[in-house]
Amino acid sequence: MHIALVGLAMLACIIGGCAPSSAPSGGQPGEPTPSVSAQEATSETADDFTIDVPSGWVRVGTPSGPFSLALARDDHDTGAGYGLTVRRSSPEELRRTRWAPASGPVVIDVHEFRDAAARDARETEGVSEVTVLTDREIGDAVASGMSVVGIDGDVLATWQEWFVWRHDGLWEIVVSPGGQAGEVPVELSDALDTVRWTTPGGAQS
Repeated sequence: MHIALVGLAMLACIIGGCAPSSAPSGGQPGEPTPSVSAQEATSETADDFTIDVPSGWVRVGTPSGPFSLALARDDHDTGAGYGLTVRRSSPEELRRTRWAPASGPVVIDVHEFRDAAARDARETEGVSEVTVLTDREIGDAVASGMSVVGIDGDVLATWQEWFVWRHDGLWEIVVSPGGQAGEVPVELSDALDTVRWTTPGGAQS
């Protein structure tokens, strides 16, 4: 099951510690930037992430790559790519990859992170278009995102990358057509409204 370009810009930022962009951040060009609380990430233990799986999709038992959760089409054994992946970077990982200082509070501006990821995506071979998206709520948190058009595997696809900053680190959610050509499936985009984070043990965080 291939991952291709989906999420590679963000992974490059995490691994290589790309610098924040100076481009305007948040929403469409000309729109005001919504405020994002600058809470400090203090928990090395990830909260539990849940999402309602829409009809026609299944949760992958053990996703490949650095993902903690992945959804695929219900015929995913044919080799099609994932339609949704979730990755979390802990405070310690962010320190190690230079996105946070070696000491002191671990706080990341998701708008700056999104802008840096967008800049890297524009320089990635196979990507033809990158568009900054208007902020949305995912799991009662502000999510900063971008839409990317490029070659995913061997098809032309559009996918979205959303970044969420929480007390347990930086979360990235990538939504794509699942190895097929075209746009992000509506049912997967709608499923983001069902995302919940709960503390280990069950209480909503």
